[in-house]
Amino acid sequence: MALRDPRRSGRRQRTHGPQRRLHNTAILYNGRPHVFYWDNTDDTLRHAYYNGSFWAFEILDGKGGPNGRMNGGVGEEGAAILYNGRPHVFYRSDGIDSLRHAYYNGSAWAFETLDGQGGPNGRINADVGWENSVVLYNGRPHVFYYNSTNDTLRHAYYNGWAWIFETLDGAGGPNGRVSSDVGEYGAVILYNGRPHVFYHADALNSLRHAYYNGSAWIFETLDGQGGPNGRINATVGIDNAALLYNGRPHLFYYDANNGNLRHAYYNGSAWGFRDARRPTDPDPMVASTPTSAWRTRRSSTTAALGSSTTTTRTGTCATPTTTVRRGASRGSTEPVEPTVAPTSLSACSTPLSSYNGRPHVFYWDIDNADLRHAYFG
Repeated sequence: MALRDPRRSGRRQRTHGPQRRLHNTAILYNGRPHVFYWDNTDDTLRHAYYNGSFWAFEILDGKGGPNGRMNGGVGEEGAAILYNGRPHVFYRSDGIDSLRHAYYNGSAWAFETLDGQGGPNGRINADVGWENSVVLYNGRPHVFYYNSTNDTLRHAYYNGWAWIFETLDGAGGPNGRVSSDVGEYGAVILYNGRPHVFYHADALNSLRHAYYNGSAWIFETLDGQGGPNGRINATVGIDNAALLYNGRPHLFYYDANNGNLRHAYYNGSAWGFRDARRPTDPDPMVASTPTSAWRTRRSSTTAALGSSTTTTRTGTCATPTTTVRRGASRGSTEPVEPTVAPTSLSACSTPLSSYNGRPHVFYWDIDNADLRHAYFG
């Protein structure tokens, strides 16, 4: 089984940045890491999990079978979360241009097509399921994804008994919405208990921000159109990664015009913006990780994912200022400043925040088309 570079497929070509992303996604379930990822050779959704002694692997969807599985064309753009203590995975079906949902009920995996094939509760018939991101809000899963037929940001949420669907941005409307191509490169976090979504506006070449205030969705353009507090006029908002630091939102994203990593942060009253590569930047969020303790490995993934080993280039979805230079020794990391689109380095690495108190990262090796694993300790 091999993971081929999806950007070589020629599908969904963009005028800038990476063309497609693998979106490896990882969660802890019953205290063990579980990773979900796409196999481009077989067009399937794969599942790797650590049982405490070794890594085990399986095909979840794409080869047919019971409980709603389908044949072929699934597994890209994955996003996983725990809901009611069970894993739920949201991913794209390229075969039917739809958003798929896999979940473990405690004894077996079940599968369904959520959106893209029409149906009730706001579903549409369109090419959806791109750039998925998911968060729990009020204890329920909320999924945000791109509709490439209509160039809009979509939102699906489970209300406890049914899935509800809506178009959030791109089709015009109140509260700062635009009628434009928006919704790619989505990232979502909870801030003050409310969902905040960050995404790219392709026609505006800008970073967009949508947030729910408790009664309505509010929309704004954060960066890319110039303005105060460090904003610039450039093509930004590509490969967004968001997190909370000291209780405030921080966002890292790519500036395609200048080849820079950008950093947006909210101080409680206003947004500030900076080039994250500046040597004088005091923000602790862009400090490089100590290099001596990071280990990169294929270890038990080798049998399932290939047989060759090489120096790997890693990207910025998980560690925005760390990469591996060509020619560095295997298993070592050397902090350097990325000057190309983040996912051209890693096809979106996925952080697993902690396992046994240590950070673990899963990412893609473009050179050898393998799933890689780095852990600290």
